Amino acid sequence: MRKLSLLLIALFWLVVPAKAQEFLDPVSWKLEVEHKQDQDYTILIKVDIEPGWHIYSQEEADIEFPPIPTEFVFNNSPDTYELVGKTIEPDVEPEYDEVFEEYIVFFSDKVIFKQDIRVINPENLQIDVEMGF
Repeated sequence: MRKLSLLLIALFWLVVPAKAQEFLDPVSWKLEVEHKQDQDYTILIKVDIEPGWHIYSQEEADIEFPPIPTEFVFNNSPDTYELVGKTIEPDVEPEYDEVFEEYIVFFSDKVIFKQDIRVINPENLQIDVEMGF
């Protein structure tokens, strides 16, 4: 009986963290590239956000303890491409955030960020994007 109890406890400790990790991944990211003209392209960063969750604007809120802004870091590859301007986000009105008790810009459900690039040399072109939120 004691061995069965230990086995059940061990299984519980293995299964619960795995299920918790599934639950705590409320945001999915997808990258697409649109050709604009000549060497100019736009990287579309499409974000799907589960109900009840949101991500914050790239612009840090002007409050005492602001939420962590969304951030994009592109690999440095000046021989193959260059960024053109900043990453653009949709223009939305601030909404009241109960956690921060302030009006803050955030995104729910779906959002698309855009980053323009200019391809200098298409050979060995690889664009890596790290997203923080």
